Amino acid sequence: MTMPATQHAHAANLKPHDHRVQFYSADEQKLIRNIRNYVAEGVKKGDRLLLVSTEEHWRAVADSLRASDRAALDQALFHSRIVLMDAQSTLARILVAGEPEWDRFSEVIGGAIRHLREGPAAAQLRAFGEMMGILWERGDHSAAVTLEGFWNSLLRSAGFTLYCAYPIDIFQAEFADGAVQEVLHAHSLFVPSADDCELEMALNRALNDYGDASADRLKDYLNDRASELALPRVEAAILSLTRHADIEDAGQLLARAREYYRSQKHFRALIENGADAISLLDSRGKVFYTSSSSSKVLGYEPHDLVGRQYLDLFHPDDRENASKKLGEVVTKRAGTVQVQARMTRKDGTWCWVESDTSNLLDNPDVRAIVSNYRDITKRKAAEEKLQRDADEIARYNAELQALAYAVAHDLSEPLRTVSAYTELLAKRAPLDNDSKRFTKYIVDGVTRMSDLLDDVLALAGLNMADAPERVDLNNIVDESVKNLDKRIKETDASIRHERMPVVMAQAGHMVQLFQNLIGNAIKYRSAAKPEISIQSERVGGRWLVKVSDNGIGIAPEYHEHIFGLFKRLHSRAVDGTGIGLTICKKIVEGMGGKIWVESAPGKGSTFCFTLAAANGHS
Repeated sequence: MTMPATQHAHAANLKPHDHRVQFYSADEQKLIRNIRNYVAEGVKKGDRLLLVSTEEHWRAVADSLRASDRAALDQALFHSRIVLMDAQSTLARILVAGEPEWDRFSEVIGGAIRHLREGPAAAQLRAFGEMMGILWERGDHSAAVTLEGFWNSLLRSAGFTLYCAYPIDIFQAEFADGAVQEVLHAHSLFVPSADDCELEMALNRALNDYGDASADRLKDYLNDRASELALPRVEAAILSLTRHADIEDAGQLLARAREYYRSQKHFRALIENGADAISLLDSRGKVFYTSSSSSKVLGYEPHDLVGRQYLDLFHPDDRENASKKLGEVVTKRAGTVQVQARMTRKDGTWCWVESDTSNLLDNPDVRAIVSNYRDITKRKAAEEKLQRDADEIARYNAELQALAYAVAHDLSEPLRTVSAYTELLAKRAPLDNDSKRFTKYIVDGVTRMSDLLDDVLALAGLNMADAPERVDLNNIVDESVKNLDKRIKETDASIRHERMPVVMAQAGHMVQLFQNLIGNAIKYRSAAKPEISIQSERVGGRWLVKVSDNGIGIAPEYHEHIFGLFKRLHSRAVDGTGIGLTICKKIVEGMGGKIWVESAPGKGSTFCFTLAAANGHS
């Protein structure tokens, strides 16, 4: 039995409470996201679902659902809370001579509805249908409208929610077809084909391609909206323009807007899943697009930010700098500009954000100022804590350095007094052999203590905060050798060095460094005549300097040990305080270099260190 034709039209025009429709040709992924959300909401609420879908669309929706909550979907399918019906084969079952037949529709679709109703009485029912879309794609527009009437009759009697999908392109002339108007009138809600801001951006970009006169005329058509239809704002404007597709400019504008919208979809696909939020600004700094990641960074949904001035989001104390940087981008005085500033979150709190902003207003595929920004609040807090800790350590080190310097300085004078009066006593008073030996112990002990205090003063007095300057190491080596002249002559030491480079360092510290290393080579000599060579080689942006000797050498297990404070490998038979190499290490590392030793017992030692090269000098 077939429903009378008059009843078809009546049913199609009577809008049930919740009968949705989406035209998806302009953005099929938007349909997939919407249906995924529609099904997920039903599964979460415990609703019963009837899905009359194409295989392709259901596979895409199911993959998306399983990626977010596989267990919930599989459980709903297992307990038959979801009934799946292939749209193609189901449509074939209800058609007679190419037209929908009411009795068959009632048996097939109504039977599935009744089966789902056998569940818990409190469960709600929702459905998704694509059979009308298949008919539309075949060109059977009248049959699609008839089938809408069947669905509306069932909706009123069974009371459920229905979501329909049509492969209609809102940018094409078919959008203004009379049959489309019948489809629209058969539904209570038109689901946007895309976000209004994205459609509006595509239209505005297309309008910008026209001269002022043409653009004004086209804007008049856009403002002549089909207010009698419950369409979203931009779709209504497009429909108005589509009705004037006989005007050459109108057709060209829609074709261009469609291309812009496609490029925006590609752009969106690249950025939507990124950790960074992305806002597109016009030349006045007003936001006309924001990616969904804005909710992760600032808590705002994209529509909350569209239409706002970008600079209004910045903290008052940071706004002036942000405005200056944005101005540089707008006037193209800079390429990509990075700013770290505080921005407001939707909950009223402030978060630290790092943004990279570029001017792509002249890029035909973008036509915007693009700002990528990310939340660095945790990173900023960690940096501030590190800085506080570093400041605290520096303060403690300064205090310890000052204490060591003061103690060493204050002890030096009493020790000199002890030494002087001991020697004076030995000269004036007749002493037996034991007394002379004791006197020598006192003087030798005081001498060692004085040497130790001198080295402590040298270590405490090292100031690595001074800016490095160009230093010619040829002069440094010559001065160091001159300072050690007496010891060199006493030991008949031989010192050779090739032409040395110019480095970035501090001259005074370099003299200390070379004097300590050459002095150690003489001090820890073997039975042979001391032979010391100094060489250098370029390694990238640094110079590697080597001070080699033929001395007693150092066992590998002590290569790190010897750079420690007061670390000595030899008895008091060899003079030393255990501080000299510590001073060397502090000097080299304070200038950003490294120092180490290559040695083995009986094979001499080579002390190696690196220093920054002075550009333009070798």
